[in-house]
Amino acid sequence: MCERLLRARSTDADALTLLGVVHLAAGRADEAFDTFRKALYLVPDHAEALAHMLGLYERRGDAAGAAALRRRLARATRPEGT
Repeated sequence: MCERLLRARSTDADALTLLGVVHLAAGRADEAFDTFRKALYLVPDHAEALAHMLGLYERRGDAAGAAALRRRLARATRPEGT
């Protein structure tokens, strides 16, 4: 269903993130990584995609990449005006 939606709206970061979650649930971490990366290209501060991507970096043992995403996620979820 996500893939069908993306054929019509290929730049929908929410749909891409949902597809990434589906890939994760199916055990397809590489596909999930690529899908979250596309979502973040479209919306660099997409909090859900950042959180999932952070988890993937941690699983891969990429501490530097995870730290960078943790900082981005903190900025993306910071209340406005702070």
